Amino acid sequence: MTPMERHGQIEVDVFCTQCFYNLHGQVVTIDPHLNFPVCRCPECGRFHPAGTGVTSSSVWMRRVASILLFIWVFIVGVGAFGISFACFGLSAASVEEFTYNDSIPVGINRWKAIERMHPWENQGNYDANINGLSTMLWISAGSLVLGFIAGTLCVTLLWHWQRPRYLWAMVLPLVPVAGLAMIYHTVPDYGEIQMQCMMHVISQAAIQSVGILLGVMVGRKISRTIVRMIIPPKPRQTLAFLWTVDGLKPPV
Repeated sequence: MTPMERHGQIEVDVFCTQCFYNLHGQVVTIDPHLNFPVCRCPECGRFHPAGTGVTSSSVWMRRVASILLFIWVFIVGVGAFGISFACFGLSAASVEEFTYNDSIPVGINRWKAIERMHPWENQGNYDANINGLSTMLWISAGSLVLGFIAGTLCVTLLWHWQRPRYLWAMVLPLVPVAGLAMIYHTVPDYGEIQMQCMMHVISQAAIQSVGILLGVMVGRKISRTIVRMIIPPKPRQTLAFLWTVDGLKPPV
C-alpha cells in the first residue's frame, strides 16, 4: 500500500480532541510509519486515527441509522408534496381571481365581459378589476417567495447533490400545471376560457421556477448566515457540511 496515499475522506462528524474542530470532509491518508489511516486537523495540525470513536460497526446503531434514514426520506418526500400542493393552490387562485366575481359567473371570460361594459354604467366591475390586479400581484409575489423557499430548502437539505442537479427542482411547479390542465379540460364551466386559464397557470409556474432558481443560487449562503446567527460555535460544527460542500472553511 502506497504511504500517504489518499483513501477518501471522513464522512461522519468526528471532532478534534485538541481544538474540537469537526473533521468531517478531511482527507484520509495512510501513515507511512504506523501503516493505518489517519487524518489531520486543519485547525491545529493534530493527527487523528481515522475511524476510531465511530459507531458504524454496531448492529443496533446501524438499525437506528436505517430508521433515521427512512424518517429523513419521508420528511423530504412530504416537503416536496407540500410545496407542490402550495404551487397548485396559488396557480388555482390566480385563475379563480380572473374568472369569477359576484356579477360574472365562471364560464365567461371576465376580461371580455368587462370590455363590453361602459365605465359609467358598470363602475363597480372596473373597481373589481383593479382589485383583481392587486390580488394577482400578491399571488405572484407569493409564488416567487414559495419558489425561493423551495430552492433554499433544496440546496440545504440535499446538499450532497451536484449543482446541475438542482435545476431539476425547477420541474416541481410543472406537476400542478398537469393537474390543473386536466381539471380545466374536463370541467364544462371552463370550456370557453380554457386557454386563458392555462395562461395564468403557466405564468404562475414560470414565476415559481424563477424563485426556485434564485433559491438555488443564494439559498446555501442564507442557510450559513442563519446557522451563524442562531447556533453557538461548538454545536455549529455538526453543520460543517454547509461550508465544506462549497469548498469553504467551516467556522471555528
